Amino acid sequence: MTESFELSQPDRVTVGTVGPVGERVFLLQVREARRLVTMKLEKSQISTLCRYLGRLLKELPRPDELPSGASLELESFIEPDFVIGALGVAYDPEMDRIVLVCDEVDRTEDQDDDSPRDDGDLSSLRLPTRPEGACVPEDERERTSAHVSADEFAREPSDSAPDLSSGKWLEVLATGDIEIEGRLPWSSNFSFLVSVRCGDAYVRAVYKPGRGERYLWDFGDELFRREVAAYELSAFLELALVPETVLRMDAPLGEGSLQRFVDADFEQHYFTLVSDPAYDARLRELAGFDLLLNNADRKSGHVLLDVRGSIWGIDNGLCFHTQPKLRTVMWDFAGEPVPEIVVEAATRIVAEVPASVCSLLSEPEAIALAARARALERRPKFPAPADDHRAYPWPLV
Repeated sequence: MTESFELSQPDRVTVGTVGPVGERVFLLQVREARRLVTMKLEKSQISTLCRYLGRLLKELPRPDELPSGASLELESFIEPDFVIGALGVAYDPEMDRIVLVCDEVDRTEDQDDDSPRDDGDLSSLRLPTRPEGACVPEDERERTSAHVSADEFAREPSDSAPDLSSGKWLEVLATGDIEIEGRLPWSSNFSFLVSVRCGDAYVRAVYKPGRGERYLWDFGDELFRREVAAYELSAFLELALVPETVLRMDAPLGEGSLQRFVDADFEQHYFTLVSDPAYDARLRELAGFDLLLNNADRKSGHVLLDVRGSIWGIDNGLCFHTQPKLRTVMWDFAGEPVPEIVVEAATRIVAEVPASVCSLLSEPEAIALAARARALERRPKFPAPADDHRAYPWPLV
């Protein structure tokens, strides 16, 4: 199992290269006291990280001391501790820290079906420590540590999802027996592919337990409730933009959200779909719905095209904040009218925030939702992104 590192008081963080021109290996290195962590990454990741940090630091006070060139050189090491797959960075104003999260590249796709998988497939380095970590106990992680690779998704037949009505899906998800198949790749929180049995119905779903969430300083915990609230709002407004999602208190790893697994073409996402006129209207509706949600994390990969040609928005946990938090890749419609169906939806919210949504949000969040709907009703145009890094999620896909 690959080791995991959490360094709360790093002495230095630097990047550099080793090897001759044309064969250079790019590295990110962190020193805290006697601990030295060296990670291999791509040149493009370093470039993106540096650009992001450059924009971020312009908004922060200048430190009293700046490191010299010599102090930023790489230290000697034997070999990298791991290869970075996903790289995330944010500023925590409460702790006055820049938080850097490095997840190891997922190697499960290169494994044979019979080869063992464990939690060593996902290593991480976190700078600095967050207030609270993922809370799935170690003994329970061992029982559910298998990962589900992209190849396993691809092997499923395109008609694997049963043709159920929305009401039947909700019944199965709300009452069926849940069996965990494996942990989903690419997810920052603990998310699991599960099978759900209810009578003769056998379906697949995505389970997000609250105990597996990483605490976020601005959103807190119980993101899974926001996942359910996003579905309930979509259903109330008859937009059908979010797959059926329910709250389960009796799930294997504790309370969490259970969402219909979208049988999708995972090679397709917003960036590949936006130039196709066939999906233009539906993408505009989703972008308008995100204005109501105040979606702080609409990545390109959170827009799915299912095998029947329908567009769905998933991973809606970072929504409904009381402060403006819109972060999205869907800025192509800036300055253009919001679809009439979304404006009509906003009018319905002004008249009544549904109880099914209010029960999942705090009172200030419900009031803020109504205020956003009122603002959209008054000015039904897509906004333009602010000229800084905060308008876009990371990573973009």
